[in-house]
Amino acid sequence: MRVRCIRNEMDDKFAKSVGFKGTYPLYGSEFTVGKEYDVLAFFYYPASTAYVGFPCFEIENDIGRLDFVPVFLFEVTENTVSKYWKFQFNDEDNESSVSFRPKAFEKKYFHDDLSEGFQEEIDEFRAVCALIKEENDAR
Repeated sequence: MRVRCIRNEMDDKFAKSVGFKGTYPLYGSEFTVGKEYDVLAFFYYPASTAYVGFPCFEIENDIGRLDFVPVFLFEVTENTVSKYWKFQFNDEDNESSVSFRPKAFEKKYFHDDLSEGFQEEIDEFRAVCALIKEENDAR
């Protein structure tokens, strides 16, 4: 799956149009409008306060970090899901979530360890990026 960034900042009018009330988080500043990105994972966690219940993509941003971004900042340019994704439904504490993500991303504390710069997670992240890019380039 590939997407093109259509917006990398929020303003009051747009925030209101997608359902934010009051303040809204800053999303997408590390993405370039018009640029295509490989989608590394997809998740939907309706009870999330960080993402205000919006479905999100996990994408490598322009500075090489894994970023969670709401789908409304992108348009889908190639909609075939990755063969490396695994479907997962989670219903812990009556807070359901759905995700399609590579096995490496399911590892406990993967995202935390990646953001803290642990080499094992960096290597896994780079491997996932390369596999999904190669897969998308072949389409």
